[in-house]
Amino acid sequence: MKRKYRMTAVITALLLIISVLLPSCTAEKKQPEGISRKALAEKIDNKTQAYMTDLMDSQSSFTNNRKIARYLMNWAGSKGIRVKEDDGIVVMNVDGSENYKNVPPTVIVCSYDEHYLEGSFSQLVPALYAVKNNEDTGRLTALFVPESGNDFSSSDKLKKRYFKKGSRVICLSGNESAVVSEMTGGASRYEFTRSPGTVRPKNNNAYKITIRGIKSSHIDNKINSKINPIIELNTLLANLKKSNIDFEIVSFRGGKKDMLYPGSCSLVITVDEDREAAFTSRLQRRIESFDIRKKAADEGAEYTYRKVRRPSRCFSQKDSSSLVGFVYTLLEDEYRRDDETDTLLAVCDVSYIRASGGRIRIGSAACSLDDETLSEIDEAEETLCGLSGFGYKKTASIPSWSADPENGFSDQIKKAYDSYTGKSLKIKSSVSPSNASYVSKLTDKCDILSVTVSPSTMTDLTGTIMQFLIDSNKTE
Repeated sequence: MKRKYRMTAVITALLLIISVLLPSCTAEKKQPEGISRKALAEKIDNKTQAYMTDLMDSQSSFTNNRKIARYLMNWAGSKGIRVKEDDGIVVMNVDGSENYKNVPPTVIVCSYDEHYLEGSFSQLVPALYAVKNNEDTGRLTALFVPESGNDFSSSDKLKKRYFKKGSRVICLSGNESAVVSEMTGGASRYEFTRSPGTVRPKNNNAYKITIRGIKSSHIDNKINSKINPIIELNTLLANLKKSNIDFEIVSFRGGKKDMLYPGSCSLVITVDEDREAAFTSRLQRRIESFDIRKKAADEGAEYTYRKVRRPSRCFSQKDSSSLVGFVYTLLEDEYRRDDETDTLLAVCDVSYIRASGGRIRIGSAACSLDDETLSEIDEAEETLCGLSGFGYKKTASIPSWSADPENGFSDQIKKAYDSYTGKSLKIKSSVSPSNASYVSKLTDKCDILSVTVSPSTMTDLTGTIMQFLIDSNKTE
């Protein structure tokens, strides 16, 4: 009887111990749900805003990519994250948790650009958040790649060893338009040159006309709504010519040697004093029109002019007219669109001009989803140069990219977006080039997706990436 009692007591004790241990064992094996969706969203919203504020506060010190890289290195060190620099690329690594030890690693490739800090910050925030908050998900590597004017000059330095077989690769870029893509465009960059020399000006009065405050960004599907200050001032000159108002170009300078929309441009010209009143009247009407149009494009833009001292040298009236005519004929804005799908296939943009001291250099860029169309644009620009007496040089070529449609990676991201935001994500092609094209050259054993982050979508896309990382062991 006592033995039976003792046995019953032992069994009861064992059951009690099991009942205590079972929930913790179950929790350990359970797929991590993380915190609730609402709490996760609140955490991401607070943290992303804090990261963005810190970047904005440091903006004045980001005078070049070297200083941005130093910031990233120091940031990782202060957070206890493993970090190193590899051929100019900052590499951060975080191990996965026990529940995710069999999940393929995720790699985030994040560009940053000293010439486009706003877009850099939009993509840096999701990458930094994912690295810092990856303790309950899988293995993660973040590669921070410097660029200069969206030229992908460092993407060629990416190493194959970072893209293990089966890795999921998210290629981040920042821009005004947000888009998740399985296809990104290729690009060409050109420089057109001429040396017409200078002469003594015939006209006595000179004016400096300036447009500044345009937001620089990557050339993309918003090109129709962007104000290009180079084209804007060239249109003014074309109108003066049409109105028989003589002018001579002293200098015409704007934009940078890159593949970004130009942020500013200035023009110095001489004007026939007998037509000075007509000139200022026409110029004032252009400014009034600009002020109306800028409200839909760049609120901070301004268009000003002032009288300046008469220069000693300028381009002749003939060479001035030739320059205006050449810029007018250059390919600009949308080049081709698929009317059935309303997909933008190719765009062109005049990105910089340096015309002064008897020498002219003009830069232009084209982006296209179709390689054949891009070759067509190359030929068209070269032909225009030949007809106008300008030298032609193609200075850069960036390959297009398309994902394997069967890999299912985009479906996982769409599911994560829907789960996190409650909205539906549409995968679109992006005419802008992406570093995904450089990753795909290194390996065909990874699933790749291109994600362009805008300031307004930064928080949602950060949450989408985190939701994907949390959910990734449920689909394996």
